[in-house]
Amino acid sequence: MKKIGPLLLLGTIIVGGFLFSSRKKLPVVKKIATVTPTLKQAVAVNEKKSLFVPDWSLTGTGKIPTGYDRLIYFGTMTKSLPSQLNGQKEIWYTVKIAELPEQSQWPGLVQSNIDIAKNYNVSGIVLDLEISGLPTDDAMTQINKFVEYFYTQFHQHYIKMAVAIYGDTFYRRRPFDLRFINDHSDEIMVMAYDFHKSRGEPGPNFPLKDTDSRGYDFQRMITDFLQFVPSNKITVIFGMFGYDWNVDEKKRPIAPAKALTLNEIKSKFLGIGNSGNISIGCLLKDCIYKRDDVSKESEIDYTVSSSTPDDQGIYRIDYHIIWFEDEESVKLKTQYLNEKGIRSVAYWANGYF
Repeated sequence: MKKIGPLLLLGTIIVGGFLFSSRKKLPVVKKIATVTPTLKQAVAVNEKKSLFVPDWSLTGTGKIPTGYDRLIYFGTMTKSLPSQLNGQKEIWYTVKIAELPEQSQWPGLVQSNIDIAKNYNVSGIVLDLEISGLPTDDAMTQINKFVEYFYTQFHQHYIKMAVAIYGDTFYRRRPFDLRFINDHSDEIMVMAYDFHKSRGEPGPNFPLKDTDSRGYDFQRMITDFLQFVPSNKITVIFGMFGYDWNVDEKKRPIAPAKALTLNEIKSKFLGIGNSGNISIGCLLKDCIYKRDDVSKESEIDYTVSSSTPDDQGIYRIDYHIIWFEDEESVKLKTQYLNEKGIRSVAYWANGYF
């Protein structure tokens, strides 16, 4: 999960011919598993919509929209939370693990979260595993023990536990034993975003198709997860945001990309509010907006010229590429999920769209 700040510097992108040439192919990486298990597919459950609610979205006049079956709180619990979430069917909250703690710390960490769950009357906890590292046997064994300990302790107190996993777990060989984690959780939540990183090359949040040119895609990801997790136990999380890359003439990133919420992209580049559909061109003078036919996500290419010349009298031009997820791309991806018997989706995050 990631926070997107309210003020972001927007750069620029290229016009004419630069908008856009061929992309580099990503290497095809073999997935971790060498044995393909056979799972009996579960009967599809009713559609379920969840919304992640970061604590920073609750400040000021921010309101939580209705129409969701579950709200999943992210951040530090506050006393104002129950009143703001009053009337919702389910309340969960997230425990983010960026680095595996020492085993001696596990009991205290679990107990503190059990206390929070009871005090705020939440139905379940999302164990957000954002752990990096090589998929060694030792690393996966330690993560397995950690997940099992949390799951056992929470269940003793009748608290459900979901585990959030990177969508590129198989592609980038993450250190997760998905078969074991599936057996020791009530739900697997797949973070279907950030396939193209802010510090990497420009590209879709998570392309629906396009394995040939990018090495992986949303459909392949779902196929991989379904080998280890029944369809009625999967929730796919869509990231309602995008990245703005400042690039050179060959589309190579000059600096890490800036994250933009979907609302920011709509208002600053497309001139529409939350209720409008993206059906117009880009607002900027030197700007092109298009939806990619293969990935189904949207791209904005634009340039920004400096207001004053440099020492040699030259006006600098910055070139930018934005890729982002929106309601239309989510709709198409959700249709694919329904075909695979997956009816549960979630959105990252409140206030972003």
